[in-house]
Amino acid sequence: MGRMERRSMRAQVKRQIAVQGVAVTADSLRLAEQDWPVHYTVGLTRLEGHPEIVVVGECDDCAERMLRGAADVVRRGTRLAPGWGLTLEGWLHVLIEVEHPELLLAAQDIYRIPGGPPVTALQAIGTDEYGELPWESGIGSELMLGPAPLPSR
Repeated sequence: MGRMERRSMRAQVKRQIAVQGVAVTADSLRLAEQDWPVHYTVGLTRLEGHPEIVVVGECDDCAERMLRGAADVVRRGTRLAPGWGLTLEGWLHVLIEVEHPELLLAAQDIYRIPGGPPVTALQAIGTDEYGELPWESGIGSELMLGPAPLPSR
């Protein structure tokens, strides 16, 4: 991405944050030898350093609704954490910590302090049609950007 494109994208994301409180941005990542759509929030970090939220493999409209729903929960005062369940678009999702949040370029570009640690993120992992998560069924774990949460005691 060239300097002008980056400035334009940054300005667009900042406008969306100013108007809607949070931006939803789209990208793609190479996972399991395939490019997958990745959508994430930009703007939750300004709420006391809350992690941004990420979804992988969702269509643009679904991801937008899911991430705006998650952002609304955070803006109402809930601080989300790894292992928490959240219903998005009618499906249970469990949050995991993203191991390499520096891949979320727009969030890092706007909120990372130069020389500081990367802005953090949580990935919302959805259940399948049987109500199972990837680490339970063994299907879809290649799309996880971090480790499965530890089982609760």
